[in-house]
Amino acid sequence: MTSNLNFDDLAQKSSASNATSEDHERLFAAVFSLSEWYFIDAGETPRCWLYPEMFGEQPAVAVFTEAERARLYAAEKGLNFYNGDSILSVSTANILDYIEQLIPKGCFKIFFNPNYGSHSFHHDLKMMRPIYEHLESKGLLTKTADVSENQSPELFQNPSTVTLIVQIKDGLGFPSGFVHPSASTQHLYCRVPSGWIDGEQLKPAYLEKIYAQLYGADWRMGNSDGSKYHILDSYTKIFPPETVITTKFGGTVNDSQNQFYFYIGDKYDHIRKVTAEQFQADIDAEMPKTEPNQLDQLVAENADDIAQFDQENTLLSSIMAGSAAAMDDADEEGKEQIIANTADMFNSLRVENKMSPKLFKVYIESCLNERKLLMPMLAFAFLQQDKAKWQKLEQDDEFVKDYADWMIKKMVPAAEILMDEPEPVEPLAKEPEKTVESSSQTPTNQFDELSRKAFSTNAMEDLNALFGEVYELENWLFIARGEMPNLNPYIAANPDFADGQQMIRAFTDSERLQRFARENNLTGEDGSALVLTIPTANIVEYLEQFIPYGVHGIWFNSDTESEGFFIPLKQLRPIKEHLANKKADNLANFGVSETANGDFEQNLRINAVGNIKLEASIRPFHAAIVPLLQNYQGTGDFVTLLRYDPSGISELVEGTEENSHGIYLQMRRFFYLNPNNNKRLGINNIHSRNLRHIQTNASLTVSLELCKMMDEPHVALFYHCFEGPGEIVNKLQAAIQPILESLNYESA
Repeated sequence: MTSNLNFDDLAQKSSASNATSEDHERLFAAVFSLSEWYFIDAGETPRCWLYPEMFGEQPAVAVFTEAERARLYAAEKGLNFYNGDSILSVSTANILDYIEQLIPKGCFKIFFNPNYGSHSFHHDLKMMRPIYEHLESKGLLTKTADVSENQSPELFQNPSTVTLIVQIKDGLGFPSGFVHPSASTQHLYCRVPSGWIDGEQLKPAYLEKIYAQLYGADWRMGNSDGSKYHILDSYTKIFPPETVITTKFGGTVNDSQNQFYFYIGDKYDHIRKVTAEQFQADIDAEMPKTEPNQLDQLVAENADDIAQFDQENTLLSSIMAGSAAAMDDADEEGKEQIIANTADMFNSLRVENKMSPKLFKVYIESCLNERKLLMPMLAFAFLQQDKAKWQKLEQDDEFVKDYADWMIKKMVPAAEILMDEPEPVEPLAKEPEKTVESSSQTPTNQFDELSRKAFSTNAMEDLNALFGEVYELENWLFIARGEMPNLNPYIAANPDFADGQQMIRAFTDSERLQRFARENNLTGEDGSALVLTIPTANIVEYLEQFIPYGVHGIWFNSDTESEGFFIPLKQLRPIKEHLANKKADNLANFGVSETANGDFEQNLRINAVGNIKLEASIRPFHAAIVPLLQNYQGTGDFVTLLRYDPSGISELVEGTEENSHGIYLQMRRFFYLNPNNNKRLGINNIHSRNLRHIQTNASLTVSLELCKMMDEPHVALFYHCFEGPGEIVNKLQAAIQPILESLNYESA
């Protein structure tokens, strides 16, 4: 805040030869009436300087009545603000306590406005309190606007600390009006007194202090070249105590997309920049020495569910106890065998809880240790009590991934559709054309019904129905923010939804969009919001660009009257592919595929074997089929035509073929000893990788096998299989037909 008082005039009058005591009183009364004093930051405390020509060897703290004077002084001293030097502002609400902490550190003087161009003045530091009390007794102190004026005195004596994060998306504006967005998101972790908080947000004055720490005290005035920083989006989240306890802030590493900063505020309204390790140390110093027993807390919070689970599984628990008893006298190998046998015995439970075999084995081991069948979450909680065992498990990358995936499915609605392989689909008892109805026929309120049902049952069929309708929309609608041509969708967080993470708000129809805009004061003067319309065909690529900026997901229909639902941005593409594959597979059940123009064609399957010249090579076949497969993407395992006993394979050479969509073919060459007749074969083969058309997702299989008998009689056989849309199957067959004819191919 810039003072309206002319401190140069006041200081000059107080230092004149004819100055009176009233001149001195007016000067220091003006100083103490400021809302803030400005200092040069030296870490935890203001910087003290030596002024030998004035104070000899007695250090003095430099204080400034305006931020501009502090900035000028820093420039004079050649300070680099981006290397830790900064201007800090401190509220005068408790300024005496703040500056008196410097006295035991050897600071004797206080020097006001020592920058060139200012009329400076000074005093003994220890005399500032008597001066203040003198002015107060005469009623000469009148406070100007103070960010801390509403705080109680008790708060300064023992302020509670709040830990929060301010996430900023910024840009650099230029005189032309163009704002270039930053490529990175700024993550500002802060620990501040509770008096800085209003509800779930920082008070504006304190948020401005944090901005000043990041960009410099006069950042709103712009840079010398005319550029100026702009806050494009800002989000604040207060961490609950349990999150602060469990989060490790030390060791944070910046990258091109994320920049991390750490700040600590104190009771004097001063905020200082610290390292991540210093930030963590401040938390550790405040935390109780004994950590809460998280297992006891889990048991207490889920006591009713655990009791019901125990009652329903009494018999299974007795079986588990019997297996556990057998472990008492077993050696390590015997215990491993008992765990494996028990896991096999309870395999239906593994399927029910959707655990991988490795994860389920660890779960069973925990149950055996406790001699009863445990709720899965409780079983892993028991296991984590054995720190050495758990640390060993965490070194197993496969286990860590399986456990993380399983936990996500337990905690995140609809996670299964985002992560699992598509389930087998039964043939539909109706014509294929009816399986691809346009969602333009879907009533707007049907999305409420679909959402309500999907998240009440969490059934794959219901989730497919909901997300299928979303992706069948012609466009997705967003509230536009910014100005043409730089429009972006409205992004906001809700502390009660998705753990308070930033979400793009999307809408299935304009009625819901306008209602949300009215509810949240996002309308223009005409009472309506500007709509940003993005075609669904391009939606994934458009929205994925927001992931590096820390946006978590897309929240559909978040107005108060709708049944909203969300999709993590990282899962938009897997969901789209899942739905496209499901649609293509449904059509395949009828023996048809969709074409690029939306029509349907019959699927064909060619599976043939024939005799061929011994000198045949598979290379011409490879050259013939590759140009026809450029619009196909490999999506899974390689589909082999013939099976070979691995023990009979020798001198194996493998390679893969890539197109612009990734790996899609596998080529192999090896010798094979047939275990059925002990005959040696030379094998050359080409297999596709569960091919899907990039536009229609129609499935295609391509397999070629060239088998040459190495022993008498010397013969060669050629197997080939093409299966998929009729047009491409016919083209593939036509492409290799001249090669087959040139090699005297005869069907076997």
